[in-house]
Amino acid sequence: MALRMVSLGKLDVMPVLNRSQTVGAERLHECGAMTVPRRITISAICFLAIFVNACGSRNSQSETLPPVDELLKRANAGETDALFDLGTRYANGDGVARDNVLAYMWFGLAAELLTTEERYRAQRMQMRLDTEMFRHQISEAERLAGIWKAQHRQPDG
Repeated sequence: MALRMVSLGKLDVMPVLNRSQTVGAERLHECGAMTVPRRITISAICFLAIFVNACGSRNSQSETLPPVDELLKRANAGETDALFDLGTRYANGDGVARDNVLAYMWFGLAAELLTTEERYRAQRMQMRLDTEMFRHQISEAERLAGIWKAQHRQPDG
């Protein structure tokens, strides 16, 4: 048996004993061992695809949410479910400028007026915002909530 030398591109020359080993080594080079620039290109394409998909899903989510003006009208008309939604929109800055004072106000109203699981969710959101706010901001949110209740809350009875 004679030894033959086979070159695999950038890899060192390796000894091969027969034809089947030569074909196997060439296949390994063709499909198993990628060059660094090719790996970087494939990684960049995958990253770009994930990024575009993530951006697209966020945009489609905000397109399905009602406009803030509509939520305000619903809240002013007495729909208490809109209170939590308004707090979420202001807390995240989704469709409006992010405003912790208004978010705290809407979550406070939701915690006071809702009777479902959203009441506890609103209290948790208010506690989360509490760590990001100064005392005078919390006082302002409570003052605004009092004004809103005086203007929009229907009298009991």
